[in-house]
Parts: sequence; structure tokens; C-alpha cells
Amino acid sequence: MGTTTMGVKLDDATRERIKSAASRIDRTPHWLIKQAIFNYLEKLENNETLPELPACSPGPPTKAMTPANQRKSPISRSSNSPSRSCRSR
Repeated sequence: MGTTTMGVKLDDATRERIKSAASRIDRTPHWLIKQAIFNYLEKLENNETLPELPACSPGPPTKAMTPANQRKSPISRSSNSPSRSCRSR
């Protein structure tokens, strides 16, 4: 099975969050991202309920964020296009 490289554009804050999280578990950012993708795909393929994640948020959700004011993940949107703030420029 061959492999291919995919690029994902991330803001600096998100990139630093990934680096920090990977460092805490003594793994590389690459490993962490691959694991996240594999785990999310497995849940999608098994029709599991996915957590609602704020799309493109600059940091972790705060307690002040309630479901009513959180943005929905692009995966859970009814249209296939990401929100305006997530599109590549």
C-alpha cells in the first residue's frame, strides 16, 4: 500500500497546541495528527455519535461557551462547504 502526503493549513496557535500536546505524551505532532484522523474516521465509519467541536476555534472551548453559541464542526454541517472562517484564502 502506497502513501501520499496531504497538507493542512493551520494557524500558528493550533500548530502550537498540537506541538504542545504531542510533547506532553512524548510523541511527534505527526503521530498525534495521524492518530486523531484514524480515531475520527473509525467513529464516522461506525456511525458513532461525534463530539461537537467548535470549528476553527483559536483555543480550547471555555466554560462560557454553551451549545447555543458554539459553532458547529464542518463535518456536522448540512452543506459540504466549511464555514467562511475556515476556508483557505
